[in-house]
Amino acid sequence: MKKKKTTKDVENYVLTLPISVEFWQACILDKRYTCLRRLYNYAQRTLLNHYNIAVNTNAYKNVVKAIKDKVLSINKREKKLESLKDTMPVNEYKKQMSELRSEYKGIKNPLYDFFRNYTFTVSRIHSKDNTPDKFTFTEFGILSFATKLASKRNRNGSMPYKELGINTANLSAIGNALWAAWEKKLYSKNESGDEIRLHFKRWNESVPIVSKMGRNEFVGMQLRLEDFSLKVKTNGRTGKLATWMTLELNKNHNWTSYEMYALEGGVKSVKTVSIFRKPLGMDKKYYLQLTMEGHKPDKGRLLGTGNVGIDLGRSTVAVSSNSSVFIDKLAQRVDNIEYKLAVIERAMDRSRRKLNPQNYNADGTVKRGIKLIWHRSGRYEILCKKREELHRKQAAIRKQCHIDEANRILSLGNKFVIEKNDFRTMNKEGREKVTNQKTGKVYRKKWICKSLANHAPSMFKTILKNKVESLGGSFIEVPTDTAASQYDFTNDSYTKHDVSVRKVTLSDGKVHQRDMLAAFNLQHLEGKVYNRKVMINDYRKFCEMESKEMTLYRDKIKKGDKQTIGV
Repeated sequence: MKKKKTTKDVENYVLTLPISVEFWQACILDKRYTCLRRLYNYAQRTLLNHYNIAVNTNAYKNVVKAIKDKVLSINKREKKLESLKDTMPVNEYKKQMSELRSEYKGIKNPLYDFFRNYTFTVSRIHSKDNTPDKFTFTEFGILSFATKLASKRNRNGSMPYKELGINTANLSAIGNALWAAWEKKLYSKNESGDEIRLHFKRWNESVPIVSKMGRNEFVGMQLRLEDFSLKVKTNGRTGKLATWMTLELNKNHNWTSYEMYALEGGVKSVKTVSIFRKPLGMDKKYYLQLTMEGHKPDKGRLLGTGNVGIDLGRSTVAVSSNSSVFIDKLAQRVDNIEYKLAVIERAMDRSRRKLNPQNYNADGTVKRGIKLIWHRSGRYEILCKKREELHRKQAAIRKQCHIDEANRILSLGNKFVIEKNDFRTMNKEGREKVTNQKTGKVYRKKWICKSLANHAPSMFKTILKNKVESLGGSFIEVPTDTAASQYDFTNDSYTKHDVSVRKVTLSDGKVHQRDMLAAFNLQHLEGKVYNRKVMINDYRKFCEMESKEMTLYRDKIKKGDKQTIGV
């Protein structure tokens, strides 16, 4: 018998289209966003209050104590087993170790059972027979709690949220977002081993308006692809009493073949419809996001043939293939906005201090230990939006630069080899401070995290990986112990170099740029062994392409940090 396809087996992709919204329509949508944000924060706060009650019960404390005791006993047995490793048979050792690992996997089962069985009630939510409903800290329990918030009255208390057009599809989207946050809090820890903190939606953040396909139509929406329009219900009534507003897709939008092909399947191929907004300068732009069922349309991009070695640094990417060798600066078109940000933030600080003198001590520091109320002026709000716009532009330019660079690399081969660098650990490392010998003040303190934030190498790797895998290529991440930048294939040896060294001399006397040589080594890596025979054959061609690339930097045809690249 054939197995039925589940939702996980079906391929989906997202299509985003701009919407032209009039002022009165924007007011209705903004009110809907405000209602959804308040409902999300109310649900989050209610769940957090009941969670704090649950973790203070004796039953929860006993479960946690039992888990800790079991972890200690497993660790003791594992240490004892490690000490007897040399004296016992290999098969017996592996068998006992696998038993310990299986025990460790099921160590949190009592915690799962506790939260499944723990129930709580919310005073304002009742069932049809006017008895309080019971909820649990499970996916179903949180979803059922969120979907019943439609009967809750808004802040003014004049009418319930469902009368403002909030339907079950909007609330189920809130429930999914809540469960994604609570699943991490209940059963996971952060990097330092502490409990993961929950976050609330700020006043300038919004929850998207989501609608799912019901029996034959979307809940609270009507999508018409014939005239590219979307009808949104503005109240909670049905039939003739329901009121609708029509949103049209941007008529000035240049339709691409990719978008037209995606919409060929009609409304039946659309699974979910969501409307979200993005800040753009001093204004907001609204977009329609369609989750489509099926294969992603082809944009006409093809992979090349052969191996491609990629050496990814904090601010550069070096690539070596059979047809091309080059090194580029990541996100070259990103501007330096540090001065503009400093000017805006100084003005914000002056405004904040002038309006809130009661929140500062005599020495100018912020008061601690008490709840502070901050007042914002209209000028302060304008400065906030200017700062947001600077960061938005930087992020958009950075992402587009990464996409362009990834598209260029795609045509070089079909097997891409890259080192698995952990940029999160690099983010914690700092460079040496430089102090003035006369005054003793620090006048230069450059941190690695600023370079990582500006160039975003991890985001580039994610974009390239997704593109390669979607086109059917192989993207291989090798551990850093392969030491691609230290390997000398001419005499099959490893030589450690300092991070500041940009030029490497091989045993044959030839000098190479460090990153491009590392990319050349990764190109010829097979498993954990370098293929020296093929490297010797390709070495001459690599030297010619590398010298051409370095000439472009020397002649200033390609711009980049000469110290970083090593020109």
